Amino acid sequence: MERGSEVGTPRAGKGGQIVFLTGAFKIARIFGIDIEIDYSWLIIFSLVTWTLSTGFYPINFPELSLNTNIILGTVTSIVFFASVIFHELAHSLVAKINGLEIHKITLFLFGGASQIAEEPQTAKVEFKMAAAGPLSSLFLAVLFWVVSSSFANLLPIYRLPLLFLAEINLILAIFNLVPGFPMDGGRILRSIIWHITKDFYKSTRIAAAGGKIVAFGLIAWGASRIILVGDISGTWMILIGFFLNQAASSSLQQLKIKQVLQKIEVKELMENPISIPSGSPISEGIRDYVTKFKTDNFPVTKNNQVIGIVDLNDAKSVPEDKWDETTIDKIMKPIDSSYVVSEEDKALKALSIMDAKHISKVPVINKLNKFVGLITDQGLDYYLTLELKP
Repeated sequence: MERGSEVGTPRAGKGGQIVFLTGAFKIARIFGIDIEIDYSWLIIFSLVTWTLSTGFYPINFPELSLNTNIILGTVTSIVFFASVIFHELAHSLVAKINGLEIHKITLFLFGGASQIAEEPQTAKVEFKMAAAGPLSSLFLAVLFWVVSSSFANLLPIYRLPLLFLAEINLILAIFNLVPGFPMDGGRILRSIIWHITKDFYKSTRIAAAGGKIVAFGLIAWGASRIILVGDISGTWMILIGFFLNQAASSSLQQLKIKQVLQKIEVKELMENPISIPSGSPISEGIRDYVTKFKTDNFPVTKNNQVIGIVDLNDAKSVPEDKWDETTIDKIMKPIDSSYVVSEEDKALKALSIMDAKHISKVPVINKLNKFVGLITDQGLDYYLTLELKP
């Protein structure tokens, strides 16, 4: 989350991106940023809607029908999660203004995540990006409260949802300011330590340690609620605590990975320059490459220069009886310089490209722009396994 909403901004992937295991689907594109919903989000959306529809609204409006309460609960949930997207957009827009690439925003079980391609380059930018989320939630809290209070004749059925949304956004803002990395408060803490020490890695270690302390505090709090007063809602605190602890641990792991890959050049890790020549029939690609190398995606070269990347699974879009006469060029994805690295680049750049472009191989070129090798995710994994072993 890279930037997170309700529980912070975990980066759980090898290259620094949160990993969603259940899959996601796109619902919108705002300011050039894709908005996605992870399937796990449907669980929390259903739970919030059910709680509002069968508990909160019936208690406050016993005279309303079940259908009306369900409508109220559903609309309130939609607006609440729109508030989460607003929170994430605040992070993302500040990041874009400061020259960072935004992959997408994803809503998932524990909140929202803005997937940002790289870490901010300065403590000042980190501070602004982190603070933008809580400030946006605070803005919404004030906005909902002002609207609910400005109209004397506003019916309770309208006022109560507005007050609920004001309260929940205020809670969101305050909770995110808890100084536990990778929550927004933890990122603010890191930016302050970073500014003082001028050491990004040291500040990350300290902030992540704070994140683990907060996580264990949430777990203890949730457990005490269950044991002492029988409040099963403490289960959520325990789950959030476990999630935050995992996110903090992942952040430390990412730190180690970046330190290792920032010290080694691409040419020291690159593998043989395997590619499919432009103009090759699909049938040849499948017969001579997929079968031989046990993988299905390759660079495509012309005159020893990389012009595209092909995933031979895309051959399914072409009738099999046409494979001999249809060339690789027809199904390849043309690429530009953002898909390749030079021999002198750091290996960390190759990993960043894999994450950003969702590819498993990065072509390596020399000073003459000629294709000379490959950096693969398996090769990086093997090297990291050796370097990071206890």
